[in-house]
Amino acid sequence: MRKRIKKTDKHLSIDNGNTEDMYRKGIAAEKSGDYSLAYSQFSKLVTCENVDASISLYAGYFFLNTGQPWKAQKLFKNLYRMHGNNHDVIDGYARSLFEVGAYRESSRILRKLHKESGDNNIYLRMIMTTAMMKHYREAVKLMNGQGNLYQSVIEQLHSINALEQASMIARQATKLWPSMANVWNHLGIIEGDLLNFKKADKAFSKAVKISPNDKNVLFNLANAHASRGETKSAITYYRRALSQNPTNIDVLRNLGKCLLYQGDEIELQTLKQLSANKDVTGLDRIAVLSSLGKAYDDIGSYQEAFACYQKSGEIKSTMRQYSVDDEIALLARIRTLFDTVPVDMQTANERKSVKPVFIVGLPRSGTTLVEQILAAHPKISGLGELSYLRDTVLKFIDGRQGRRTQPRWEFLENNQHPNEQAITEIAKAYLIQLVKHAPNAQRIIDKQPMNDRYLGFAACAFPNAVFIHCVRDLRDTCVSCLSKNFDAEIGFTDSIDAVVRYARAQREHMAFWENKFPGRIHTVVYENVIDDLEQQARGLVDAVGLDWSDKCLAYQDNKNEVKTASAQQVRQDIYKSSMKRWERYLPAIQPLVDALEGI
Repeated sequence: MRKRIKKTDKHLSIDNGNTEDMYRKGIAAEKSGDYSLAYSQFSKLVTCENVDASISLYAGYFFLNTGQPWKAQKLFKNLYRMHGNNHDVIDGYARSLFEVGAYRESSRILRKLHKESGDNNIYLRMIMTTAMMKHYREAVKLMNGQGNLYQSVIEQLHSINALEQASMIARQATKLWPSMANVWNHLGIIEGDLLNFKKADKAFSKAVKISPNDKNVLFNLANAHASRGETKSAITYYRRALSQNPTNIDVLRNLGKCLLYQGDEIELQTLKQLSANKDVTGLDRIAVLSSLGKAYDDIGSYQEAFACYQKSGEIKSTMRQYSVDDEIALLARIRTLFDTVPVDMQTANERKSVKPVFIVGLPRSGTTLVEQILAAHPKISGLGELSYLRDTVLKFIDGRQGRRTQPRWEFLENNQHPNEQAITEIAKAYLIQLVKHAPNAQRIIDKQPMNDRYLGFAACAFPNAVFIHCVRDLRDTCVSCLSKNFDAEIGFTDSIDAVVRYARAQREHMAFWENKFPGRIHTVVYENVIDDLEQQARGLVDAVGLDWSDKCLAYQDNKNEVKTASAQQVRQDIYKSSMKRWERYLPAIQPLVDALEGI
């Protein structure tokens, strides 16, 4: 990026003045990691007149890279008018147009740039814009039978969450290369992400017929079976994949979730060997330790299990730039914001839907079990852990397109709460995404535990929606969180201190929502579900406003895909061994027990 700016400086004049000071201050803030200050400085530059072109160019790329494409597009448009022959300007303008959805104009400019430069990366982006315009045949034609281009396009579309476009390109590719296993494999992955599980399974099955020993295909097919609770067939496919590479850590990890270790499995021995191998580092080491901990748990070696979980958490903590203090502060800022949000906003047509059912709570608090109970009802569809609410809200609040890793939440700093129009737009965008997966269902479950932070937005957007808050003995919840290998978004699960502090904060946060939206949140206690399934299940069905169905008591027979850490547990009958699980790990977790005393 900086090389690009320096190169451009040779062609464009430099003006020293106040704008130069803003520019320098913005760069300094960016380099120090203070993106809020950098954003403020570059935003001021946008409003200034006669800003040096090279400064505008830098600011434009800053806005692109931090998820503010509209501001970037405004800057690049002006630059393009003045410096339409500068390739960096043309490139930036095309990128900004793509990001704001102006694909046709972006394609026109990219074609011009490619004609002048012959750059292969520009050609790839031409194909991308063509795909985003849904001109799929033309996009495939532009690939000219080049498998590397197909691979790149699919990966790029996947990375920006353009799943519909990726699916259509992949389907076109299967017609061109019907005997290529990797093409069908790609299609299966994409269809799975689209929640089209039958289509995904069909694609994986075609791939494995073409290439019976392809470890990647076998792995994906095994994952599909595992998520439907077809444990035996999943184990078969995982072990077939391991036969090609016995130390494949991804396969060992997912196989371990399906196995109930007895202590004599060859996979357990492999995990022990890998844990002792100093060359196994980073994410691989985390996965090995987590899997080995689960194996020790299965055979009753609880102290060894927790030691593995702790070691895994320590490595994750060193690798992640995660601050539980920042997370807790964010929750507090959201509460401050919603102190002033009127809850009796007018209900627009888009917001009258009764379909959404939001299940929230700390991870490992019984959210998956509750979803499966409800999803067994013939009029309810469970879609698992969705990102739609988060992505929709974040797109509204700071222009995020679902790809930036660190949303800024500037609106919180200024106490800018969403107005009626914004809430309606959020509701409409979210509902479109939700309903397309289950158009005929009377209720649709969004079971994303972390949606508790966005609950205020959802409650305003859908006054008729149902919210179910799952709670569990915090000692069991926290211990279970520590035992799972969650991604960076749930970084508070890396240590005893962090998980305890976040658990306390989450309880406070939910108490705020319950007070803000009285009568809207149905609380279900995990231990009560275990003790009396029917009574709690009837209460849940009543909460979502439907008549009772006995199928809810046979939730374990539900073949819905489950892609959470509880995928195997929810296929089993109710069992009480998960209650007071924390006692197994004493004295190692005594600090956790002491910290949660009285909660």
